[in-house]
Amino acid sequence: MANFVALTALVHRGDEVLIERPTYDPLLTILDHIGANVCRFDRLAEKGFQLGWRTRAQAHAPDSSCDSLQPPQPSAALPTRVPCGRQARWPQVGARVLVDEVYLETLFDQPWRSAFHLGSNFVVTSSLTKAYGLSGIRCGWILAQPELIQRHVADH
Repeated sequence: MANFVALTALVHRGDEVLIERPTYDPLLTILDHIGANVCRFDRLAEKGFQLGWRTRAQAHAPDSSCDSLQPPQPSAALPTRVPCGRQARWPQVGARVLVDEVYLETLFDQPWRSAFHLGSNFVVTSSLTKAYGLSGIRCGWILAQPELIQRHVADH
């Protein structure tokens, strides 16, 4: 539900959205419902599921409104470096980066930090469903800059 709310706040009919492959299939369903134009980029097993920036850049449309990443799901692989720094410069073109961090807290053997701290264009979703096994509670959250939240609340 957090991804649905975030995407409906970030994306409008006809917007270009970059989505990694593999991905969480309901994201594609949400974007189809919204009427977004989806461009895909691959995270390949032979490359350790690391973000392929050349492939991703080729998929990028100049007027893209959103990019969606789901580290470490569904591959269970985190990027070995912080490739999101390039996306941190995207506010100039108005693009947001949605990062679904629902599995991030399952990484007990490695340090992690939320992508929310990478820049004002990052929007983060998460919940208690995966790492804590509390799917029956249906408790999740969205982290975003206050102006985005206020704009979404005003529109609805």
